[in-house]
Amino acid sequence: AQPGLALKADVAYTGRIVLSTDQDVRVRVSLIRGEGEKNRQTMTLNVLKGPYETYDFHFAAGRSTEDARIEITAQGKGALWIGAVSLMPADHMSGFRKEVITLLRTLKSGVYRFPGGNFVSAHEWRDAIGDIDRRPPVMDPVWNAVQPNDVGTDEFMALCRLLDVEPYITVNAGFGDAWGAAQLVEYANGGPDTPMGKLRAENGHPEPYHVKFWGIGNEAWGSWQMGAMALDQ
Repeated sequence: AQPGLALKADVAYTGRIVLSTDQDVRVRVSLIRGEGEKNRQTMTLNVLKGPYETYDFHFAAGRSTEDARIEITAQGKGALWIGAVSLMPADHMSGFRKEVITLLRTLKSGVYRFPGGNFVSAHEWRDAIGDIDRRPPVMDPVWNAVQPNDVGTDEFMALCRLLDVEPYITVNAGFGDAWGAAQLVEYANGGPDTPMGKLRAENGHPEPYHVKFWGIGNEAWGSWQMGAMALDQ
């Protein structure tokens, strides 16, 4: 179970769960808004023995709360593995919450930067492309937090399109290298006939992004930075 979810009244929710089992099992996914059965919605999934599969689920609108929880239970014998779980408002925009996009548009920003700040010095951009549910979560050593890699280069570009802002991408000059940085530039701007442009097309984005603004590293002189170096370097 995961508590602490904020839900809004009159908003439908949709989600997916990635499951694998060594025996046929019945899995119940519940969205719980409060005490009592009237505040619990449940969908039952019949999960067959085999490799990971993605199952969709949907919940109707209910009352607003800031302390809902999603609960997953299984019935049967054997082992069940949960690869990933996602719950989003059904009216999300390219994976971003609609009300957040609406508020961000009011800022009338010109440029958005990604990845931001100290995190970039330990960021491996190739961990954050392709199937979201197959991306490896990593520990961010700068902020001592788990980075799920749900938002990578392609999702950032989708956000920039939604907000009509110019993307500004920073390459990793901390624990990264020039080769990886060049690959990222090619992934963003190369044609589908280039190796990284072909990979971008295979990930569902055939057209180059034409990113104009690039940064090299972040506060490389800071002792708090991964791969820090002296200022004169």
